[in-house]
Amino acid sequence: MKTKNLTKIIIGTIIVLALGIYWWQSTSYSKEVLRLEILGPSEVAVGENIEYVVRLKNNGNIRLEEPELIFEYPSGAITDNEDIVLYNSEKLGGNIYPGEERTFSFSARLLGEEGALKIAKANLSFKPKDLNTRNEVNTEFLSTIKTVPINLDFNLPSKVTSIDKAFSFSINYASEVDYSLEDLSIIIDYPEDFEFLYSNPKALDEKQWDIMSLNKYESGKIDISGMTTSDTQSAFTVKLGIWDNNEFVVLKEITEWLQVVSPTLYVTQKVNNSYDYIAKKGDSLHFEISFRNIGEEPLQDLILVSKLDGNLFDLNTVNAPSAKYTSGDNSLLFESKSFPDLEFLDVDGVGTIEFWVDLKSDLSQSILSQSSQKVKNIVSVGGAKEEFVTKVETDLVAWQHVDEGSTSGPYPLQINRATKVTVTWEALSSFNDVGEVTMRAIIPENGTLIKDDSFEEKGLTFNEETSELIWEIGSIPAGSGYSKDSVKVSFQILVSPQIATPGGVLLISSAYIGGKDEWTQTKIEYKTEELKGEIVGGNIAE
Repeated sequence: MKTKNLTKIIIGTIIVLALGIYWWQSTSYSKEVLRLEILGPSEVAVGENIEYVVRLKNNGNIRLEEPELIFEYPSGAITDNEDIVLYNSEKLGGNIYPGEERTFSFSARLLGEEGALKIAKANLSFKPKDLNTRNEVNTEFLSTIKTVPINLDFNLPSKVTSIDKAFSFSINYASEVDYSLEDLSIIIDYPEDFEFLYSNPKALDEKQWDIMSLNKYESGKIDISGMTTSDTQSAFTVKLGIWDNNEFVVLKEITEWLQVVSPTLYVTQKVNNSYDYIAKKGDSLHFEISFRNIGEEPLQDLILVSKLDGNLFDLNTVNAPSAKYTSGDNSLLFESKSFPDLEFLDVDGVGTIEFWVDLKSDLSQSILSQSSQKVKNIVSVGGAKEEFVTKVETDLVAWQHVDEGSTSGPYPLQINRATKVTVTWEALSSFNDVGEVTMRAIIPENGTLIKDDSFEEKGLTFNEETSELIWEIGSIPAGSGYSKDSVKVSFQILVSPQIATPGGVLLISSAYIGGKDEWTQTKIEYKTEELKGEIVGGNIAE
């Protein structure tokens, strides 16, 4: 009896397996039966416009109904579509008949680092004729980022000679991508022992710079200053990438190492008897460079080179007694045969050299288009090299004038005739951003300030008790009034002169403008001329 039951079980199992195999064969379609493939370039350049072709072919003998195709672009792809594209049966052309072949194209530009692998995916689902179950076939295509036509240079000094002393470095970038890249950022990862001091342009959280767009052959530069707080070797990493759905896709990455070494010379500089002098255009600068032997042996036959770096230097005014210098050149050579301290410098001995040079008073448009102006002196002596930066303060200037085109009533003014005089205030800044800016002046008794609906929106306030008009400007961008439009505001004063006075009627007293130079961190101010309105007719009162 047991043998018969076992035989029945075995026979039943075989029947079930046979039915399962038959059902699977009737409802499944391998890639050989329904062929699905993606065609495209195996190697691409960043930003290159490429095309993926999805090809499908029904190699079976059964009609495939209600097909749907899902195409997924590689991560970091720039497309005109969503990252995942769905083609329903209608868009695919309906049922796929035996032997029928169809192709569909998808364009994209790929982003990523050199050597990055980018995978495109396709999925096709369908129902074989007379069956209710859906089948699907998947495929992938792999492309490699072969080239990244973006230049990224990280100019970090390999060595600095002391901790807790500021040093500067820069990041240069340029694009050769035949496409306008948008939403770029440069991000730098500092070592833990680095203290950020300043950057131009300003950084977001001291380590990120956003670039709205970068066209082919466009370039840019970021200057950074900081200092290291330990004597260990440390790494700085710079990444240039693009934001894609809040994900930062790295295109270029560079890591440089900084090492602190023990110097034998300690070099310092004074300008106009100050270690942190803030210069102004047209200044005469007196440079004093001191060098101390902090090594364990005397030093002999030293040569000191001073290289002046900055468009604001008037190199024709250099006065460097006993130094080798050619007029118009930017390097001064101080040799030991002319300077005893360079010929022999004992342990803990100190030597000093000096020279004079002026800054330009008349500035070209190219200089005025640059923000955060500075001049540098790069000093090399006895294996030590130091870079000293002298910041240059901006010119904060203001004007007040009558806008005759917007003035209502007779102008020039007439006796016993009322005129609404439109006055315009303008604020200008040559080099640097200026913050916390206000401009103020007294409205004289012979005039009445008119406050319209937009008065406060313009940032204007008027103190009735003191007759003081105040303009809260806030900030003035570098180059305002020079390489870009000045900051302006207009308002009206009602004037009805009773007598003619010499030079015209006083409309506004001298105006004062003041703010904070964001680059030099100094308070700056300027005083305008008083504003008078022209007058005709009547006897002039002495």
